[in-house]
Amino acid sequence: MSEQTHISPARVLRELVPASAWEGLAGFPRRPHPAGAVLLHQGESGSHVLALLRGIVKVVRGDRDGRERLLAFRGPGEVLGEVAVQDGGVRLAHVRTLSRCEVSVIPAAAFRAFVTQHDLAFQLALHAVSRLREQTVNGLEVLPVGGQECSPLAACEISPTAAR
Repeated sequence: MSEQTHISPARVLRELVPASAWEGLAGFPRRPHPAGAVLLHQGESGSHVLALLRGIVKVVRGDRDGRERLLAFRGPGEVLGEVAVQDGGVRLAHVRTLSRCEVSVIPAAAFRAFVTQHDLAFQLALHAVSRLREQTVNGLEVLPVGGQECSPLAACEISPTAAR
């Protein structure tokens, strides 16, 4: 990858809805998690989504041989686990915290109502495509995290303001 190549970060859900709507999602029960915690497990049903309020997570997919492939880093303003909730399938990846995180736990039915109320179905589909493009076209050499670019193979300094 050349130094001139730049990944356009996928927009986060917080940017797709009015501030009051995001605050509504953040108003669901909150849970703090230490670094290294598993928030979502690959293969589980989509009973809820998580709104990431603070911290950084990584999304990894396990293969049949037990190896894991890094798919993405995600930061504040993202929703996690929405694909399984939207399509009724199972979770496609594990989500692990890289720093102390705080999430809001939104039941599946409440999230689907939120998507309908704010007419987000098309936006979420575009968001999913953007994430897929981020993972495949760019080969995961550089990923956007908290407004900066990080390599999955290098340590990334996450500023306190980026992790909020």
